[in-house]
Formats: sequence, C-alpha cells, structure tokens
Amino acid sequence: MKAGNPPDSDGRHEAGATATARTLPGGITLTASEDHRTNPYLNQKIRNICLILSIMVVFNHAHTLEIDYTFWAGMQAPAISPEAIRASPLEVLLEHFFSGALGRITNPLFFAASGFLFFYGWKPTLESWGRKLRKRIFTLLIPYVCWSLIGMGIAYGEFVLRNLYQLTREKTRGALSISDLFGFLFNMGEPSQLWFLRTLMLIMLGAPILGLVISRLRSWSFLVILAVYFSNLSLPLIYKYSICYFAMGATLGYLRSELVIRPNWIRSLVVPVWIALAVAYTGLSLFSHLELTQMFRLLILSGLAGIWVAYDLLPVWMHNRMAVLAPYRFFIYMAFDPLLSILQTRYFYWVAPSPVANLVEYFAMPLVIVLFCSGVAVSLRRRSQRVYDFLTGGR
Repeated sequence: MKAGNPPDSDGRHEAGATATARTLPGGITLTASEDHRTNPYLNQKIRNICLILSIMVVFNHAHTLEIDYTFWAGMQAPAISPEAIRASPLEVLLEHFFSGALGRITNPLFFAASGFLFFYGWKPTLESWGRKLRKRIFTLLIPYVCWSLIGMGIAYGEFVLRNLYQLTREKTRGALSISDLFGFLFNMGEPSQLWFLRTLMLIMLGAPILGLVISRLRSWSFLVILAVYFSNLSLPLIYKYSICYFAMGATLGYLRSELVIRPNWIRSLVVPVWIALAVAYTGLSLFSHLELTQMFRLLILSGLAGIWVAYDLLPVWMHNRMAVLAPYRFFIYMAFDPLLSILQTRYFYWVAPSPVANLVEYFAMPLVIVLFCSGVAVSLRRRSQRVYDFLTGGR
C-alpha cells in the first residue's frame, strides 16, 4: 500500500470537502467533507464494495448445508458426511465454495473498512475520541436498538400468525397457551447480523489504546497484528479476528493509505491466488481430515485484497449501477434477517427439499430479499427521511 497525498488539517482530502452540511436526528451535523473524507473514487469504491458484501452476507445465510461457518475459523463440526456429498455433490460444492470460502470475507472487510474510516487522518486524543463516540451513538447504537426491536417484532409476528389456528380454534386451543406466547417472546434472540454492530461498538471503546499503539509503531503495526492473527490467542468478550481486521484497516487509515496494491505484478496475482485458495480450501475441507485453520486465515487475507482488486476489473457502467443501490447497503444488511429465514421456512413448507430445490432457494431467495429490502428502503427514504436516518444512522 502506498501513502496518499496529505489531507487537509481535518484529515480529509480537499477534493472531497465542500461547505454543504445536513443535520441528522439527535442534533448531529454531518458536513459533506465528513461524508467524503477520502478522495471521491475511493469513497465510492468503499461504498460499492460494502454493497457487494451486504448481498454476499444474504447468500451466506441462505445456504442449505448444516455447517457452522462462524468465527472465521473455517468449517466447523458437524462436517458434511461422504454420503451427503455423494447424494448432492453440486449443491455441496457450490454452496461451500461461495458461502464457505469466497463468502467468508464479508464481516472481516466490514471491520477493516470501519477501522479505516474511523482512523483516517485521525490524531488520537481523548477529546476527539469522545466526539467520535458521540457520533456513533447515532450511527451505531440507535440503529442497533431499532433493528433489534424490528427484527424481534417481525419474528414474533410470524410466530403468532403461523400458530393462529392453535390460538383461535376451540378444538386446538390447548395446543398453544398464552404462557407459550410469552415464553417465545422473552426467549427469542435478536437478528443474527446485529452481533457485528455490537462488536464494533466494543472495539471503538478501546480505540484510544489502539491509536496509541498504531501511532508509535506505524507500519510495524502490521507485524504485531499478523502475529496475533495467526496465533491461537483468544480474548474475552470479543472475537480476536474482529480486532485484527479493524486494526488492519485502522493502520491503513492512520497512514492515509491510497489503498492501491503495488507493484503491478503483485496486483495481477491477487485475484488468482484468492480463487485458487478458495478452490483448494473447498476441496480439502470436504474431502480430507487436515487441520485447515491457518489456511482459512490466509484465505481471508487474500480475499480482502482479492475483492479490492477484482472491483477495479469491473466495467465503469457496473460501478455506476452499483452506486445507485449503494446508499441502501446498510438497510439491506440490517433488514434481511429474519425475513430470509421466514421466506426459507415458507419455501420448504411448499417445496420438498431436494438438490435442485435447495439450489433454487440458495440462488433465488437472496435476490428476492435484496430486491425487497431495497424497495422498502427507497420507499421509506422518499416518504420519511427522518425515520430512514434513524434506521440507517444517517447513511
């Protein structure tokens, strides 16, 4: 990565600074220069890639395989049996390749982008940290609370509608009691994707410590981060990998990197290496008993650089099309669950599971959810900008 041109005194590039400003709910003023702290192309690139990642997250959650892909430690038990692979090899290979290998870069890159933007041009002080935290109350905490209530409300409403017959019919009324309704309500969990916001808020509480380390070590911070990343160290309350990815982005932001991979021969190898590692990991994790944790960690690192370079290989018209939908990336990410799980349940209620039906669900349902969430976001933004700002933190 190469350092960029010196930004202005606020740590923002002059090319992105204007005098316009808007006041968000809660009395927070966001100027255009704060919204475009980096150069315009880099700013839009981050937005568009985050849109791609938001869509990838939906696909990751649409998989029909009984595999736990969490915590970025690779494929977890129970592993897919040889019998299941022989019964539906195309389903297993495609889903594991896209959701179990390529798709695992989503949250890591979200953390890295958050660290980059949080630390870009920032001179860490307690006073400036306090200002950033106050802004995050609106951009992170309020959306977290709102989407927790919305997601749990939707899930509870679906549960009541699904069991309406047992609640209203005399002959089956004893099948579901009022205590069952209250038990489901108070025992239900929040939407699965919200762990990201919760973890991000925890990391930002420790930002001054991270800033102190990065300001002292500068580029050498990467050696410390990688040593922790590839170690078996574990941390209480928070995932080690979350901090590592956030710290990688934070270091690049503090150094005001242009995020350009050089020299060109390395740049030309990034995408092929990422794809090759994804193919190798998919095969080895399905057909061997090797310990692949370190390979998986390397796969994620290659993927962070891989999608960054792959984006530039797309034609400009695709960049422009994505830019139209990019403002709604956060809404898509926050709204897809529990909608996706409800739609999946209804789908498999009417369609018997089979390799073909599973693949149709895997590729079709995420697209339906993305289009639906985008439509709701566009409509809500037109009808009530204030409500939309609360749900998206002003994004």
